[in-house]
Amino acid sequence: MIFLDTNVFIEAFGRDASQRVVARELDARTLLTALTLGRLEATTSEAILAEVTFVLTRGTRPARPVVDVAAFLTNVLAAPGLRFGPKHIYSQALDMWASRPGLGFVDALTICYARQGDVKLASFDKQLLASPGVTPYWAEAT
Repeated sequence: MIFLDTNVFIEAFGRDASQRVVARELDARTLLTALTLGRLEATTSEAILAEVTFVLTRGTRPARPVVDVAAFLTNVLAAPGLRFGPKHIYSQALDMWASRPGLGFVDALTICYARQGDVKLASFDKQLLASPGVTPYWAEAT
């Protein structure tokens, strides 16, 4: 099994011309293409996804549009060779983040987890607790 680090996603997404390392970009894109075609299997973690969203939208110059980063990661998550947790939750979080970029990916992911089954969200963040489908753990926190 291959574990994908943040820099693989960053290189595959593409850097601006001043930071570009063509060989690394090609290697990263080739690897993600093989996952998309089901020729290889790999995994990653939520922490890596969160780091990718941050680096691409806030940590790089120039910052990339949230909708572009969300679309890129949504396509990667759809790859049959990517063995990675509950993909539907991550896809929902990416969709939410793309439609509400100010929310942040980690908060969108938190809301999507909180909407699953009989989950109650323990948080003091009123924006998260007020999200449709979220049940607060502490009734007085709302």
